[in-house]
Amino acid sequence: MKTKVYAASLALAACSMVTPADAAESARTGCDIYVGAWEYVTPSSPGRVIITKLTGSKYLAVWITTPAASTGAPEETASNAGAWEATCEGSRLRWRVLFSTSRAEIGKEYVQEGQLEGDTMQFWTVLPDGGRSNMGAGRRLK
Repeated sequence: MKTKVYAASLALAACSMVTPADAAESARTGCDIYVGAWEYVTPSSPGRVIITKLTGSKYLAVWITTPAASTGAPEETASNAGAWEATCEGSRLRWRVLFSTSRAEIGKEYVQEGQLEGDTMQFWTVLPDGGRSNMGAGRRLK
């Protein structure tokens, strides 16, 4: 009988174990929740972004998008790409554009806030009047 109880306890413990990767994932707070590889999903244009943590409250994102549907206009048929550096302010990221396929964007700054639910992120740029831009979305790649 003791052997059966012990075996059952081990089986339950094994089922409820949290792997180091799971523990690291659930321990993320603040802007660390955005770290990882993401695939943009509707309503965003198709593409991907990789967000890494540098030191302290600094982050780096490298991204590329392609148009979802095109009317044939040159600005709609080209892919866009960029590299942005951010600092974390609470749960907001203050991005500075380091590189962009749109030269006019280089050096600009944007404040972004997001909301994470499971493996899906919704994000907005905070506008100067405090409002939000159109929503973007991404799905975490594993």
